[in-house]
Amino acid sequence: MIYTLYLVDNNNSITETISLDVINSFGEDYSSNIAQNTVESGYVISDSISISNPKFSVSGVITDSKFRVSGHLVVFNGNTFEKSQGDNREQFQQISDDDYADKVKDRLIKLWENKEIFGILESKDINNIKGSQVRNIFPCVLSSLSFNKSDAASAIYPTLSVERIRYAVVTVGTVKDPTPELIPKYKESIEAQSKTSTGTATVASELANADAQAKAALKGISGDDPETNPVRRNNLVNLNRTAQASGQAEFNNLGADGRRAAIQQYGSEANAVKAYGEKSFKALAEGEGYKGATFEPR
Repeated sequence: MIYTLYLVDNNNSITETISLDVINSFGEDYSSNIAQNTVESGYVISDSISISNPKFSVSGVITDSKFRVSGHLVVFNGNTFEKSQGDNREQFQQISDDDYADKVKDRLIKLWENKEIFGILESKDINNIKGSQVRNIFPCVLSSLSFNKSDAASAIYPTLSVERIRYAVVTVGTVKDPTPELIPKYKESIEAQSKTSTGTATVASELANADAQAKAALKGISGDDPETNPVRRNNLVNLNRTAQASGQAEFNNLGADGRRAAIQQYGSEANAVKAYGEKSFKALAEGEGYKGATFEPR
């Protein structure tokens, strides 16, 4: 098999290819993460499986000798490899013994440093890579890169660890007619407000009933007769309950931002409800002739 690394532009057109002279091995790794939980009997149960990114490993060789030159016949003249130009096979141009291997090495390092996304094209024919394509592995990134070099030859032996990834792309656009999309959201908002209003009305009704019960108790058993200690105590208990419910309702009606501000001011939700309830209790107590009574939330 022939394995070629390639890069594409925003239009998915191939802009660059990176080839190794020889592929020694090509490995594939497919794995999953399985959640495990131990039950009372000691057995392990699993309730979810997450698929990990496929991983590939490529090991090959890069040499300074260019055996493949597009559009030319490569021959060996007894001392070195040469390429013929045109149809005149007798005119040869020697293939330069430059630092090709080092250039490919530098390009692979840049591929890793720049976090570039690339693909791997698996083919059968070196002369027709695209036409003999077996599969296209895209998009990929380099997770690790290592090199070995032999002193006996001008060659570099790279090992690439590649991971095929999944990524999301955010697209921003303008909706010409937003009405069909906004109407359902508006209905959801109205329903939510309706539920909140219903809950507030219920709390207000409960507060009114509790307040009426407290006022009825304040009159005492015989109306204008002086209150006994048990009656006074019972009246204050009812006032405390009414004030506490009023404080909780006031806190609930603040909204999300208001509740956060109240908690920040008083230190906790309980302290905030207590502060609102105490204010309500003082007003109720003074109105019923219990000035100086202490608020005792229950």
